[in-house]
Amino acid sequence: MFYGEYLEKNESLSSSSNTLLALVAFILVAVAAILILYLLADAFYEVAKKKGHSEKKYFWFPFIFGFAGYMLVIALPNNLTSQNSDHSITE
Repeated sequence: MFYGEYLEKNESLSSSSNTLLALVAFILVAVAAILILYLLADAFYEVAKKKGHSEKKYFWFPFIFGFAGYMLVIALPNNLTSQNSDHSITE
């Protein structure tokens, strides 16, 4: 076997392993990003539930739309009625 043939064979193996490594790295980054999005969306869903909005859409908005979904949940009005805010006058 000539030296040139040896180099060609090893270069093709090297490029295959680099491609595989890049694919594995991409998959790991994608899984990590989805996990982070899930955890953030779950945290903002808890905030929405504390504000009195228990619909599941307040989980999906932050998960799908990211920052815009976070702002939507932050801007939600408080729908909980507190006992202190009931100032009805009874006579």
